[in-house]
Amino acid sequence: MPNPYLVHQATLRIVQLTLGTRSIRHFLVLVLVTAALTACGGGGSSGPTLESIAITPNPALVGISASTNLSTQLTATGTYSDGTTENVTSGAIWTSSAPTIATIGPTTGVATAVTPGATTIKAAIGMISAIAPLSVVTGVWEPTDSMTTARADHTATLLPNGTVLVAGGSPGGGDYLSSAEIYNPVAGTWAATGGLTTSRANQTATLLQNGTVLVAGGLGAGNDMSVSLASAEIYNPATGTWTPTGSLTTPRYGHTATLLPNGTVLVAGGNLGAAFSAEIYDPATGTWTPTGNLTTPREGHTATLLPNGTVLVAGGLGGTGGTTSAELYDPATGTWTPTASMATGRSSHTATLLSDGIVLVAGGYGASVDVDYMAPLASAELYNPATGTWTPTGSLTTIFVSQTATLLPDGTVLVAGGGYSAPNGFSSLANANLYDPVAGTWTLTGSFPTGRSQHTATLLPNGTVLVAAGYVYNQASATALIYY
Repeated sequence: MPNPYLVHQATLRIVQLTLGTRSIRHFLVLVLVTAALTACGGGGSSGPTLESIAITPNPALVGISASTNLSTQLTATGTYSDGTTENVTSGAIWTSSAPTIATIGPTTGVATAVTPGATTIKAAIGMISAIAPLSVVTGVWEPTDSMTTARADHTATLLPNGTVLVAGGSPGGGDYLSSAEIYNPVAGTWAATGGLTTSRANQTATLLQNGTVLVAGGLGAGNDMSVSLASAEIYNPATGTWTPTGSLTTPRYGHTATLLPNGTVLVAGGNLGAAFSAEIYDPATGTWTPTGNLTTPREGHTATLLPNGTVLVAGGLGGTGGTTSAELYDPATGTWTPTASMATGRSSHTATLLSDGIVLVAGGYGASVDVDYMAPLASAELYNPATGTWTPTGSLTTIFVSQTATLLPDGTVLVAGGGYSAPNGFSSLANANLYDPVAGTWTLTGSFPTGRSQHTATLLPNGTVLVAAGYVYNQASATALIYY
């Protein structure tokens, strides 16, 4: 049986909207309300009446990204005279005091961002109503569903269907994970998927042209100690399973992996014996083939595919900390050629291909101060492939090491988090900066709730950024955040 109070209020709204004269309205209201109450309960008993409405969340928040006006669901809960509660979201009339800031579905309670600012949302059923402030924001981090497993030093890959695959990593304590999981941006939830065939951390993950994911190398466990891995495997999103593929010719971690225009994958550098070497993975045969050696040994460097199809490798660990050297790989000849050196030696930095084809390099470790400490950097510089030269650009607002860097749809670059070894211990960073390529400057944007390092950052199809886990308070975490 329908709630008699809701029927009563619906009847009132119909009459008030359709009748024009006061006397007719009064007469019909009396007749129709009496009929409605009789149909629902009979006699003089009208059942429990609605006494109040509560809106959740309150206050409400909805993000607006560089490419998408996002939405959030508000819920109205009614409390009745007999103490019962009921979801009355669809029975309420919803309004926004400032539709130019955010609109609200009049019968759905779905708020949609229009432009940054503040508005008030109202839910009303007859004379009973509730209000909640709603803010439309950008440049902030909001929690999303936590991963099923705490992990750091993992990989995150945006799949063709818009979901994100997170694989491997470490839960801390020198252990390694084989588990993997999928983030669904529409639902905002994580779900386990098939596990890796080999537990590993610090590996690389590359989305191949056929939509599968190649994971290669990294650190694993062996003989009661951590060892470099040569194994590689393929994830199939259609089946949610992993299949071993050909092993690297050289075990390695701290390396880079770059998808080349012809669909093969270039892996370069890494720790110790792998620091000079490079090799190519052919998805058609599932095999690795050595290619030309780097001119400089590297670990903790960056590799960037340039618009002309060559690969820029820059920095990495050298004899006295980060090296300044950079070189180019030509897939046509399989050879490396030195290019101009950076102004500052650096390792554990980031490199981002900007919209105009210029490469932005930022932060990282610089020169060694002593045997246990390398100075963290705030400096940044730009590589121009047309001239083969580096030019200094504005410095970050603070030091960043092992941070993430994400090119946003509006052409700016979001650098976030990271961590570094300091004389007084390890520090995790909560700061985030935005780089404006037009002005050549960095500005502060919203910070993480707490510092985190060894995390991942993935640009989602709606223009927001997913940051997943890493070390929080120096403990592997399962938490995840969305940047609006």
